[in-house]
Amino acid sequence: MDPLDTKSAIERSFPHLGQQVGIATSLFALLAAFAGIMSARCTVRATMTKNEAIYVQSVITDAWNYYQAKNIRGELAELFEITTHSAPLLKKIHERKDLLEIEKKKIFEEAKQKEIERDHFNKKSSDYLDASKTFACALVLLQMAVILAPLSLLGRQPYLLHMAVVLSIAGSIYLSVACFQYFHII
Repeated sequence: MDPLDTKSAIERSFPHLGQQVGIATSLFALLAAFAGIMSARCTVRATMTKNEAIYVQSVITDAWNYYQAKNIRGELAELFEITTHSAPLLKKIHERKDLLEIEKKKIFEEAKQKEIERDHFNKKSSDYLDASKTFACALVLLQMAVILAPLSLLGRQPYLLHMAVVLSIAGSIYLSVACFQYFHII
């Protein structure tokens, strides 16, 4: 059997195959472009939220340093209390120590809240990176489908078209999962 006769039989069996492959390739390319844009977007958002976490960490560090300074002042007030025998000065020292304790408690609570905020930003950044990786996987699979679909026509190899369809389905699944991850984050 002549291979040219087989090719013409395939072409006769599927007269619009070239048009269908072209449309499928365009769709694969569109989905791949969307996956690429979303992967980049997630990476940028991951970086932005990580920067927020770093900023909040610096605020936390400042708060804990301030808290330690208040502790040192409290210790100094206790030393003055031990060495001072003047009643008015002792009263002033006690008032100052009470005020320091109130300030320390406030600083402590604010620092703990900032730690929760920092942890939230770190989690969100990690989630964005996970979504970015999933979008990137979808992008790779869809790009492979974009390459294989036209090759199936050029080489007149239907199995390449089947592989392109399978890859596009896998890429679409990854894209769906990535979109779910993304919309779950925001």
